[in-house]
Order: sequence, then structure tokens, then C-alpha cells
Amino acid sequence: MSGSKLTTDCRVIQRKFYSACNSILSHSRRNDDLVRLQLVKSFCLPLLAYCLGATEVPRHKIKELGVCWNDSFRKRFGYQRWESLKKLQWYLGELPFEMIYDLSRWKFLTNRLYIYIYLAHLTLSWT
Repeated sequence: MSGSKLTTDCRVIQRKFYSACNSILSHSRRNDDLVRLQLVKSFCLPLLAYCLGATEVPRHKIKELGVCWNDSFRKRFGYQRWESLKKLQWYLGELPFEMIYDLSRWKFLTNRLYIYIYLAHLTLSWT
């Protein structure tokens, strides 16, 4: 073995997301689409994005998770697989999943930087 490499299996995450999303959408059929969107965003999106900022995930895996996020829009608003959702997401004020990942990664890394700066400040103040 020449080196260690962390691999991620997104199938479990995808199954949990689809299960939660289908449950919410099937039990909220009488609600407005924006209410259903908020429910999916509040309960299902964290299933996809949990701890993603702390790990470096290959882009093709992020795209697979992005397909899940897009499928939730497709099911809710009646879009087909070949239709683009970028305008719909933009009008609704939602980010594509790739940008959600990038934002989460940026927040994690900047938080670590602030912790290092704080620890360096504490170390220097003790001397």
C-alpha cells in the first residue's frame, strides 16, 4: 500500500435523503409548494450536507448528491430530468448543491483558521 486514501460512499446518504424527502412530500400534498420546499430544506438537506465541510469529497460525488437535491425540486415542481433547474432555484433563492458544498467547506476552513489565530494569540499572551 503506497498511501492511505479516504473514500466516501454516498449511497447511504442518498437513500436516507430520498426516504426523508418522499415521506415529507407524500404527507404534505395539501400544503403549498413553498411550504413543502421549506420542509425539505429543513429536514432533508442536512442529511446531504452533514459534515461535508470537514471532508474533501471528490467533485463527482458532490454532483451525485446534487442530483438528489435537484430531484427534490423536480418532484415538487414537475420538472423532467433533462430540464434545467438553475432558473427555478435562482427565482426561489436556493443555491445549487455544488455551491452549498463550497460554502460549507469555506465556513469550515475559515473557522479552523480563526481557531488557530485565537490559539496563537493565547500562546503569545502567556509568554
